[in-house]
Formats: sequence, structure tokens, C-alpha cells
Amino acid sequence: MELCDKYLHECIRLSPTMNDFLKYDKYNHLRHIQRNHFKENYDKKFSRLFDKYLDLLNRKKERTFYDENLHRGLLYSKRVNKYDFTDYLPLSSMDNIFYNIPSLIQGEMYFEIKTNKDIDDLVTRLKVIPEITKTVIELMKKGIRKGVTMYKDSLELLIDNLQNILKNRSYVFKKKIHGHKLLNDMIQKYYVHSLEVLLLFLV
Repeated sequence: MELCDKYLHECIRLSPTMNDFLKYDKYNHLRHIQRNHFKENYDKKFSRLFDKYLDLLNRKKERTFYDENLHRGLLYSKRVNKYDFTDYLPLSSMDNIFYNIPSLIQGEMYFEIKTNKDIDDLVTRLKVIPEITKTVIELMKKGIRKGVTMYKDSLELLIDNLQNILKNRSYVFKKKIHGHKLLNDMIQKYYVHSLEVLLLFLV
């Protein structure tokens, strides 16, 4: 197995939602896990993983094509992690967990919802959203104190996108399968409420 494959498998174990796309059966038991990607200990675990594989690559006498690609990717990730300002700008205007959740709910993000187990897994993920929201707000408050904030246009676009989710109710699960009412209740409780809290802070 190439080092890049081993690295990928370790990444999935740290962040199981990656497997929504990759779909390795061996990690289906982790499908319900949603990490808080904004926590400091999460970054530290990935930083240690970067160091581990950079060390393995640097000790190889001959690198394959895949080794070289992995090496470049790890070096880039290490450089990005050096800049403290990225810690205070946890959200982008278009690509962020709050913006992506409606697509996840509608089955547009490789997470299929067909069974009660699928619903249970998604609800377990949604229960982490309030904690993620709290962490995001804390990071942005730290950024404000340090003078690190989003550009005005980017912030306005972020707010518009999140407000449109509420306005259009694009988070509603529409498939008429067993458990859909429970899922929508949980979406309202954990996701919609968190989105309202976040928008109250942003606006």
C-alpha cells in the first residue's frame, strides 16, 4: 500500500465524514461521527499526522509519483497552519459546514438517507452543530479582538447565503420515509437554532 493510501486511511479515522465520498465499508461504523473541525485539539491531531508522514517521506530513498504529490500537499498544509489569522476566520462565504448541511440533508453530499440507521447517523452528527457554532463564534470574537475579521463583501455574502437557507427552508428533509418527521424535528432543534444563533452574532 502506498504511503498516500495509508495517510488517507488515517485521515478518515480522524475525520470520518471524509468517508461519505470515499465509501470504504470498513469505516461504516464511524459514519455517525461529526468532529468539531474548529477545535484546537483537532488541528493538533492533523498537525501530528502531517509531521508523521513528512518524516516517513523524508526517510525514503526513492519516492514514487504518489509520494511526491503527498509531500507537496503536506508541505502546503503545514505552511497554511503557520498563519494564526486562519484560526480567526473559520468560515468562508460559500464553503462552510452551515452552508453545506442542507445539501447533506438532501442527499447531495454523498450521504444517502434511506433507512432508520441513516437517519440516526445524521441526527448524531447534527447534535454536534451547537458545539461547532459556539466554537466558531468564540474564534471570530478572538479575531475581532486581534483585528482579524472577514472582508465586508465576504461577510455580507456569508450572511445572505445563511439567511436564504432559513428563508427558503432548504434544510427540510422531504423524502417521505419512516422517521422523516423525527429527522426534521432534530434538524430544527440542532441545525436551524444554531444557524439563528450564528446569524444573530454575524448581523
